[in-house]
Amino acid sequence: MLTCEKATRLISDGMEQPLGLGARARLRMHLWTCDGCANFQRQARWLRQLAARYGAGLAPAAAPAPGDGHPQRGAQPADARGARPEGKGT
Repeated sequence: MLTCEKATRLISDGMEQPLGLGARARLRMHLWTCDGCANFQRQARWLRQLAARYGAGLAPAAAPAPGDGHPQRGAQPADARGARPEGKGT
């Protein structure tokens, strides 16, 4: 099984050049089971698109929506769903 460290390296490498069949398969398996790395991939793609749009003088793209239809992805911890840190009430 691929570690998160290796998976993030493959995600980054895959943005620069095509990955081999074996590396792509291992990465897909890892991304299927690891929400953190799947989120990293979405964010890395968005940052790449944002940089390209900025370089072309276009308006920034909207941030990626959490989740992608995967039944286990898109869930956020309770503190990320709008809960405010203590002492920061309305």
